Amino acid sequence: MTDRKKCENCRFFDAHNAAEEDEEGYCRRHSPRPVVTKRDGMTDDPNDVVAWWPVVLSSDWCGDFAG
Repeated sequence: MTDRKKCENCRFFDAHNAAEEDEEGYCRRHSPRPVVTKRDGMTDDPNDVVAWWPVVLSSDWCGDFAG
């Protein structure tokens, strides 16, 4: 795996406009995935479904890389 194929260099990586080493960002390769969640401040019903893009690190990589 070469450094150039990391998430930070992928056109689908949304880095939240931050410039930190190994920062988190969203992978926007596909539409958000539905997730059943119970997070403080979001919902009290454990059956509520929300949709999130996968959170990845800028140093991660995958087989869907697009430069």
